[in-house]
Amino acid sequence: MKQPRVWVVTPELHRRGGTERCLSEELIRWQSRLSLTLFAQRVDDGLPGDNIKLIKSIRAPHLVAFWCWFAANSATRWVQALVSGAPDVTFSPGANCYAPDVVGVHIIFAKVKERVPRDLMGTSTSRSRELHRRLYIRSACWLERLVYRGSALLWAASRDDARDLESRFGRPSGTVFVVPHGVDAKEFSPDRRDERRKAARENLTLSDDEALVLLVGNEPATKGADVAVQAVAGMPDHIKLGIVSHHRTDDRRHLDPGGTLGDRLLMLPVVADPMDYYAASDILLAPSRQDSFNLPVLEALASGLPAIVSSRAGVAELLTDGVDALLLPDPTDIGLASKFIERLLGDSELADALRSAGRRTAERFTWEKNATDTAKLIELEARTPRVLLLAPEARGTGGIQRATRTLAASLSDAYGEDRVGVLSLRAADQPARGRFLWEGVSGEPDRRITFPEKARYLIHAVRTARRWRRRLAIVATHPHLAPVASACSKISGTPFAVWCHGIEAWGKPKPAVARALRSADVVFAPSRFTAERVERMSGLSVDSVRVIPHSVESADGPSGVLRDPRQVLTVARLTRENRYKGIDMLLYAWPRVIGETRARLEVIGDGPDRERLVSVASLLGISEYVTFSGRVSDAALFEAYARATVFAMPARHRLQPSPEGEGFGLVYIEAGRHSLPVVAGLGAGAEDAVEHEGSGLLVDPEDAQQVAAAIVRLLRDPPLAARLGERGRELATTRFSTLLFRDSVDEMIRSMHPRGLID
Repeated sequence: MKQPRVWVVTPELHRRGGTERCLSEELIRWQSRLSLTLFAQRVDDGLPGDNIKLIKSIRAPHLVAFWCWFAANSATRWVQALVSGAPDVTFSPGANCYAPDVVGVHIIFAKVKERVPRDLMGTSTSRSRELHRRLYIRSACWLERLVYRGSALLWAASRDDARDLESRFGRPSGTVFVVPHGVDAKEFSPDRRDERRKAARENLTLSDDEALVLLVGNEPATKGADVAVQAVAGMPDHIKLGIVSHHRTDDRRHLDPGGTLGDRLLMLPVVADPMDYYAASDILLAPSRQDSFNLPVLEALASGLPAIVSSRAGVAELLTDGVDALLLPDPTDIGLASKFIERLLGDSELADALRSAGRRTAERFTWEKNATDTAKLIELEARTPRVLLLAPEARGTGGIQRATRTLAASLSDAYGEDRVGVLSLRAADQPARGRFLWEGVSGEPDRRITFPEKARYLIHAVRTARRWRRRLAIVATHPHLAPVASACSKISGTPFAVWCHGIEAWGKPKPAVARALRSADVVFAPSRFTAERVERMSGLSVDSVRVIPHSVESADGPSGVLRDPRQVLTVARLTRENRYKGIDMLLYAWPRVIGETRARLEVIGDGPDRERLVSVASLLGISEYVTFSGRVSDAALFEAYARATVFAMPARHRLQPSPEGEGFGLVYIEAGRHSLPVVAGLGAGAEDAVEHEGSGLLVDPEDAQQVAAAIVRLLRDPPLAARLGERGRELATTRFSTLLFRDSVDEMIRSMHPRGLID
C-alpha cells in the first residue's frame, strides 16, 4: 500500500508548548507509515524532520509575524508543488495555512474569546500589548471560519471541542473526530518524580515544610492564573504558587497587582523537560476557563502528582471527580479551589488515592495510541473521495427529491457526512444528509428561479468546488444542472457526473445541457429505457450511460396495523404535469372494482389537480369509496402502506409532443418494500422496477378495464397477492437495496479518478 505524501505545516516544532509537543510526539511515530515533509520556521535539534523546508521568520509583533509566515509558507509550498508535485495530504495543527486537507485542532480561538473575559485577555498592563492580542485573536477567529468551514478533515482533543467545531462551523454532528493527547508514561512516572524531587526542590529553594502548587500554561488568562493567585493568596504562608509560562517583565505585577503573594509567587520559565517542576510540586492546579485539553494535567497524573482540574478542560472528559482528580465545576470559584488545595494537603489518604488512580488513567493514553489514531485519519483522508451534489431541490416528496436524499445518505454512509456537500438551488426544510452548503432560494416550490438567483448559485457552486477540489467528484442530480457541474469541473479541475432520472432527459436537451452531458466523466440513469433515451437525444455513444437503479431502505411494518383486504393505495403529486401517473384512470376503473370487490382507494398526495380529481370521483359516483388524504407525514405514509393490500399506479408514457412518464418508478419499489403487489403501466422505466407476474402486474395504462381487472385479480387471489408482494420485498432488499446502491455509486465515484485520491 502506497504511503501518503504528507506536508506538515507548523510555525515551530519543539517541546515547550502543548501543541508543539503533541506534534513532535506524533511526527516521531508517523515516520513509519507516512512520507513526511515539514514546513516550519524553527525546528529544535533532536526532533524528527529529515525532510525539512525551513521558512525564514521576521522579528515583528506576533500578529505581523504570523501573517508573514502564512504568506511565506503558502508561497514556499506552491513552488515546491511545481518542483516535486503536490502532496497527497497537507496537515496543519490549527489554522496555519490556507485550505489544508487535515487539521488537528488544539485551540478554538472563537471559544476562548467567548469564555475568557475581555478585561483579562491582555497578559500585560500595557495597552498596546492588550490591543495587539485582541487584534490577533480577531484575526485568528476569521482564519478559523475560513479554514474550518472548508472541506478539511478535523480532529479535536476532546468531545466538547469536537461538538463546538461542528455547531460553530456548520459540520454534521459526529463528523469531527476525537483523539485525546497522550503521555510518555516512562518519561513521566512516580519513580522519576521521587528520584528528582529533592534536587528539584532545592533548585527552587523550597524547604521541607513548604508546599508548592503548580500551574503550567502560556496563556495566563485562559489557564486561570488569576484564579490560582487569589486561591493561594488566602492560604497559609508555607503554601507557594509556581506559574510556568513565557513570562514578560510586567507579568508578576499583572497577575498579583497588590503584591499579596510576594515571594510566594514563583515565575518559572518554560523548559523542554518539565519533570523537575512536577517533582518539586505537591499539587497541580489547572483552573482553565477554556482549554482544548491541558496536556500538563496528563503528564502530572502520569508522574503521580495529584491534580485539581477545571471541568472546562478537555482532559476532564477522561477523569472522574474524586477518583483520579478533583474537578472544578466552575473554574472561577476561588473558594472551592482553595478548599480543594487544603483537602489534598491535609488528607494524605485522598492524595495517595488520586495519585494511584491518576497514574492508571494516564497509562491508558499513550503517544503511540494517539499517533496511530491520527495517522489512520490522515490515511483516511488520502484514500476517501469527497462529493459535491448539485441539486435543484433537496426537499419534498417527489421521486427526484427522494432519490437525491438517498444518494446523499448513501455517499455519507460510504465516505462520512462531512465529505458530502449538498448545494440545493431551492431552500430545503428537509435537507439531505451531508453538509448543506447553500441556503437556497426560498418561496413557493413552483416559483420560477430568476436569472440573478441562478447566477448566485453558479458562483457559490464554483467557489465551493474550488475549495473542495482535493479528491472531489461533482454530481449534478438533474441534467438541467449539468452546465453548472461542467463549469465547476473546469475551474476546479475535478471530474463530474450527471444523473438523468426520466422525462427531464427524454426529449432533446438544450445545447448547453447536451454539451455538458457529452463532456461529463459519467452519465447515469435509473433504468435502461432512460439511459437509451439520453444516449439518443444527447448524442452519446451506445451503452455509455450507466444504469444504477434507484433504491429504498428495508422496512418492517408498524406494529398494530392490520392489512385491510379491500384497501388499495396510490401515491402521487396531483398536478397537471403528473397526470401521466394515471390517477384519473384509476378513478375510471373504480366502478368496476367496486362492483366486484367493494374495495376502497386511498390517494395520498396533494396539488392543484386535486380538485379536478375529486370532481371526477363525484361524477362517477364513487366518492364514498375514494379517500383523498392529501400530503401526509412519513409515519402516516408508512401506516398507509402497511394497511393496504394492493398498490396501483397505472402510469402511462409518451415521447411526443412533450415527454411524460416514469423514468423508473421508485414508488413501485417503495410499495414492494412493504410487501405490496403493484399494478403498473406497461412501458418506460416501470419495466425495470416491476417484474410482470413476479412483483406485480403490468397493464395497458390507457385501458381502464384492464386496470380494473388487474386490481380485482389481486384482491380476489390473496395467495397471488402475497407471492407478488414477497417478490417485491425481495427485490427491494436485494436488487434495489440501499447497500447495493451505495456500492454502485461508490464504484462510480472512484472510477472517475478524483485528483489526489490514492489507492
